Amino acid sequence: MKLSINPTIVNLLSTINEHGYEAYLVGGAVRDAILNQPNSDYDICTNMPLHLIKEMYPKFHLMKPNNHRNTGVIRLDGLEIEISEFKGKTIAEDLYNRDFTINAMALDKNGDLIDPYNGIQSLKDKTISLIDKQGTAFEEDPLRILRGIRIAAKMNFEIDSNCHTQMEFKKRLLNNVAVERIYRELIQILITDNPSHYIRENLAIFFEILPELKPMYQFDQKNPWHIYDVLEHTLVVLENTEKNIFLRFAALFHDVGKPSKFFIDAKGIGHFYGHPEKSEEIFSSVATRLKMDNKTKKLVSRLIKDHDSKLSKKSDNIYEFLKVHGFDYTLLLFKLKRADNLSQNPEKATPVLEELAILEDLYKEHMLRFNNLELNGSKLVELGYSGKRIKLILDDVTKLVVTNRLPNDEHIIMEYINRRHRI
Repeated sequence: MKLSINPTIVNLLSTINEHGYEAYLVGGAVRDAILNQPNSDYDICTNMPLHLIKEMYPKFHLMKPNNHRNTGVIRLDGLEIEISEFKGKTIAEDLYNRDFTINAMALDKNGDLIDPYNGIQSLKDKTISLIDKQGTAFEEDPLRILRGIRIAAKMNFEIDSNCHTQMEFKKRLLNNVAVERIYRELIQILITDNPSHYIRENLAIFFEILPELKPMYQFDQKNPWHIYDVLEHTLVVLENTEKNIFLRFAALFHDVGKPSKFFIDAKGIGHFYGHPEKSEEIFSSVATRLKMDNKTKKLVSRLIKDHDSKLSKKSDNIYEFLKVHGFDYTLLLFKLKRADNLSQNPEKATPVLEELAILEDLYKEHMLRFNNLELNGSKLVELGYSGKRIKLILDDVTKLVVTNRLPNDEHIIMEYINRRHRI
């Protein structure tokens, strides 16, 4: 098989070859070329010592060894290219020392494919398979366990039985991986098209990195509003959210506090009073452990805490909510609430969803009046107002317009200001 390669990569491979050394394009770029998918991740392996590449390309930057490989990076023609020395004496040995068969293919400068471990067949079968069936790759870098799940989720592939067995057998090694690396992989898994499927198929692994999820597993809610146990409900909510990382994290943890808040009333009905606050507390602990960025932690925490809250229909309350929380957050909260209700008993949830849609339209109407206000600070400055009085007038007029007490007409607004806030 012959494939097309970016001309910059061809030139780099040719230059190394001209100095008497081998060089190949490897990894995801080869996989994407075969699948005719776009790629911006270029990895080259070579038996040329990296200090010689540094002599040829002074801007070549040596990095710390990665998976026991000497590695460096260079930017050429706008491409960031990682160059590593062979791990082994030959390209076949180097490829054997990688993780999955779909990542163990190489292209030479002519675009000729080298595929000693049947990566092409794995692509055809849409499977993630190990090169070394004993899972040595996971011992060298346990993060490859999550990487395999991430690649499968991104490509809509399945993990073959041997690979899955080795992942589960070696899952405890993930405890030796830096939490920052785990967090990055978790994000990439959550923003794929169907993360719930890959969490279901790999529960033992996710329980290892997120043990807080385990109490939800097969936890019977004993409530007519629910047709799933807590974890399955959570995964269905996750399925019903769009590919937004804030929503995905909120969906995954919105009910994580339910098992600890469960009680049964005299009629045998299960209740979870206070579970949003408990779920937010648990998520906050997880976020701290994973060293999550503050923006994500704060926004997701708020969504979890508010996901079961009752939103007011009163204009004054809507105005205050939008003023405090902003439009973006409000829209995210409606999306989470909708996903949550879509994942409950349809007989119970359908009227709630209809009411939620009406409520969302009402909030959006208020947002429009916020956005289209026929008044701004510059206009007030022109009229001679200054300092705190400008904010006072803007707040006053905005609330009246948003709550529909004052028409959003510049002439009427100015008449009101002249009456109420005369200089």
